[in-house]
Amino acid sequence: MARACRAVNARLVHISTDYVFGGDSARRTVPYCETDCPNPLNVYAAGKLASEHLVAVNCENHIIVRTAALYGLAPCRGKGGRNFVETMLARAAAGGEIRVVDDEFTTPTYTAALARQIKVLAECAAPGLYHATCGGACSWYEFAEAIFEEMGIQANLVKSKSLEFQSEVRRPTYTVLENRHAREAGLDVMPSWRDALKDYTAARRRAADAAV
Repeated sequence: MARACRAVNARLVHISTDYVFGGDSARRTVPYCETDCPNPLNVYAAGKLASEHLVAVNCENHIIVRTAALYGLAPCRGKGGRNFVETMLARAAAGGEIRVVDDEFTTPTYTAALARQIKVLAECAAPGLYHATCGGACSWYEFAEAIFEEMGIQANLVKSKSLEFQSEVRRPTYTVLENRHAREAGLDVMPSWRDALKDYTAARRRAADAAV
């Protein structure tokens, strides 16, 4: 794809992940900017980092966008058709205890907001690497708490630690990104993660009303 774009001088937009960082996340409290050195913890993240290098080497006219913790109205087939928001709402509807980790930090990012940001970068930005997440940061527990607050749901939400969930995949505890390059170029149009969540729930309600 990168070589094909180079051949016709087309701009290539490549989506990457916050998980290219994380090797030092146990001690990290400051968001990662584009100039920080990546340190992936798992095969998925290492593959995404390798893809960034291949894009940059094979197509000069590239925009590489790192983002994080995506959710949106379109179902995610790779995650069983549900994003984190819908999973939390389904679990609340089912009743019982909902355990969510409070020691992994990220920035939930609404896909509609990301799409607007990508359009701006694709049309206006100089070639290069850009972080594009919503503003701010939270733990997954704090995100779940905000979801239930926004939806007016009383849920039995319980804090837990990542070590309580057995997984063969190593996950970083802190991968918050700073949209420094977009901001310095005057092109950062991302809302805060709380405002984006409000936008999502409003869009969700409109979609439900339209389906009636």
